Amino acid sequence: MPTGYYDGMSERRTEIPEAIKREVRQRCGFGCVICGIPIYEYDHIVPHSAVGLHETENLTLLCPTHHAEKTRHLLPEAMVRLHNSSPRNLVGGQTAPHPFHYASNNASIEIGGNSVILQNATASALKIDDLEIVGFELVDESLLLNLEIRGADGLPILKVVRSEMIHSTHAWDYKFSGRRLTIRRGPRDVLCQIVFDTIQNRVVFEGGSFSHNGIDLLVSQHAMCILNNRMLLSGNAFAGTSTAIQIGEPAVGRTSVAIGVKIDRAPYDRHSARLWARREMRKNLS
Repeated sequence: MPTGYYDGMSERRTEIPEAIKREVRQRCGFGCVICGIPIYEYDHIVPHSAVGLHETENLTLLCPTHHAEKTRHLLPEAMVRLHNSSPRNLVGGQTAPHPFHYASNNASIEIGGNSVILQNATASALKIDDLEIVGFELVDESLLLNLEIRGADGLPILKVVRSEMIHSTHAWDYKFSGRRLTIRRGPRDVLCQIVFDTIQNRVVFEGGSFSHNGIDLLVSQHAMCILNNRMLLSGNAFAGTSTAIQIGEPAVGRTSVAIGVKIDRAPYDRHSARLWARREMRKNLS
């Protein structure tokens, strides 16, 4: 068999285990260790053909450009080792900016079984108080994505400002696979899962848990549950409003809200509310 050739069985045997990939992502700051962008490939510092193993300490993250340079011997192994010992994103605490290329004046957002159509206008799909969770902004006849997910401490975990994404390195795991970004707070604890579909000009929330100013939401692909008052929103379609769903207090001067929900911020039983939400989401799925 020629060197470098793998049949299907060999390819499956040489796949890097998911647990090792996650450890490498965490150690490398969830992006290329050199430039920091969150579009990356797994690189064996000493080629796999030479060592025959997937060892965590021999793996790093490189963007496609730096990976290609290393493969073509235009990027010295010593330089890769140097950056691997001090990844760019861990030094700064966040990834390098990465653009999304939404280049149309028409777009859609799908969140919790609700659909928001945006046509040649700036609009928010979901806001909690004055925080825009997701929306599009019309700039020079193109819609640019804005998105913000915060952690329990109120600090941003993921931000997209005018279609430029930055995320912090403080969550347990970020995995950007294809067009799908999954952020986890721990094993089996998904903070959000979002598909950035720039081909069809869509943003699709496949799941998420959002909190801001004492308001808590649990979102699946088919339903959105407000935990504070055990309210479910699903099956709504919006177009032509500046804000589709406003939860809590709207910002002064904002108009054209399709659904506005006032919230009693008194303490509530979060455990039982989450159990209720899970039951409702299962019923909504069926």
